[in-house]
Amino acid sequence: MKRIAAAVLLLTAAPLLAQRSGGGRIGGAGPITRVAPPGGGFRVPGFLDPGVEERRPVIPMHIGPIPFPPVNIEWLRADTPHFVIISAVGEHGTRSLAHDLEKLTTLLTNTSDYFHAPAERTRVFLFAQRRNVQPYFDTIRGGRVDASGITLRHPKGTTVLIDTTARGGGSLTPRHEVVHDLLFREKALPLWVEEGLAEYYSNAGMSIREHITRLRGRLHIPLKQMFAIGASDSTAWTFDYYAQSWAAVATLMRRDAISFFAMLRDIDHGIDTTDALRARYNMSPRDLEIAIRRVGSPAASLLMHNGTPLEVTLKPVPRADLLYELGELLSRVQGREAEAERHFRAALEAGATSGAIHLAYAELLLAVRDREVDARVEAQTAIDHDRTLETRATGVIGLTYLAANDATTARSYLEKTYEIAPEQLEFSLPLFSIYLEDGDRTRADQLFARLAATPRANEARQRLLDADIPRADALARAGKLVEAAKILRELAPKMPEKARENLEGQAVRLESMAGGGRD
Repeated sequence: MKRIAAAVLLLTAAPLLAQRSGGGRIGGAGPITRVAPPGGGFRVPGFLDPGVEERRPVIPMHIGPIPFPPVNIEWLRADTPHFVIISAVGEHGTRSLAHDLEKLTTLLTNTSDYFHAPAERTRVFLFAQRRNVQPYFDTIRGGRVDASGITLRHPKGTTVLIDTTARGGGSLTPRHEVVHDLLFREKALPLWVEEGLAEYYSNAGMSIREHITRLRGRLHIPLKQMFAIGASDSTAWTFDYYAQSWAAVATLMRRDAISFFAMLRDIDHGIDTTDALRARYNMSPRDLEIAIRRVGSPAASLLMHNGTPLEVTLKPVPRADLLYELGELLSRVQGREAEAERHFRAALEAGATSGAIHLAYAELLLAVRDREVDARVEAQTAIDHDRTLETRATGVIGLTYLAANDATTARSYLEKTYEIAPEQLEFSLPLFSIYLEDGDRTRADQLFARLAATPRANEARQRLLDADIPRADALARAGKLVEAAKILRELAPKMPEKARENLEGQAVRLESMAGGGRD
């Protein structure tokens, strides 16, 4: 009977892992969480530039180190309520885009609760020459990119890179990418809706000539098929798909925008798109296809001038700061650490004195094998340059000791950071693991209560499972079934519903077997 109990415990962890939902483990070796290149949560570029695809000579993917931006190009920075714009297109172009993107953000967030401004300001890089931005496109994407813009979403916000020399690069592409950013949520919208809205608002609701020319004659993609296409379908990258998505959204939005977002809520609740279309517009897919024929009619701009002009202050970007900003971007992508380090070192060689550069460099080095000491030195240098960075830098120093398998020293540094900034989960989660490994269950339980209310609650739960399931299993193997059941009962309330039921059921079985053994 005791052998049976042990076998039951050994199987406990597997179904629990499968029952996790949302907020699971987030990759990354250091305090920076990195996103994977394509195939691992990367957003595809939004606005595909027909000029690039159809008329530019095919250029191989950039291979080798990224050439740094030329020294003779002036870069400007504009800080607005929702954006940090780093631009090489001059004062007029930078101001114009800053006004444009803020007006679009205000319009959309006032249009529907489907649009929401991110907590962190979005960084937008405007490159004035294709040859300067192409290596960044290809390195970030992990392959040749023939588009006018690319968006990288990471836990600290969103970064957009734009080739302003491509068709639409000065206005359409930035707007398109910003619409994607404002629409972002855990449960993705139907792709035709998201791409259609991004195209619709990129041209301020007006007609797009290139799309209209593709809508002549019979539609290349039947609408029912278009409704079902996902991001992994190659058809989603075709010009016809973009054109039809735009046309469907433009037709419905111009007819009744309120009904459009009501239709979206229906689709969100599981109603078939065709049924939702009929319920909200009294249209069939065939009716919509007929209505699309008139989508080329003139329409007023949704971004007409109104209200007080946005005051935009432009500041020159020193070369060291530009290289730092680009290095910080590259540091967010898994496998691009060497390029990020090249940029950070070049920034320091260019005379950078900001503590933020040293701290970002330290966080990057934590992701590189056997660079813990270097990371520690850079973190301490950040503190020496700027005392306001001490809390985070102290946490980074703690992680360098943890990476070197010195949990005792790491604990003291991480506790200092936690006392001042408990919301910085990249430090409190490792501290939670240290408490578990040290057997300090009082502090572990106190910290878990905080972590359970954060977006990374499931990661904390997993760490708790990793610590407690082996303990319970060892007790069951030793015949201490009641003690093993007690651990499962204490663990159960901290888990999601299905996992909780699983643990409680196994605790009951262990207690039952323990009672039978005594008999």
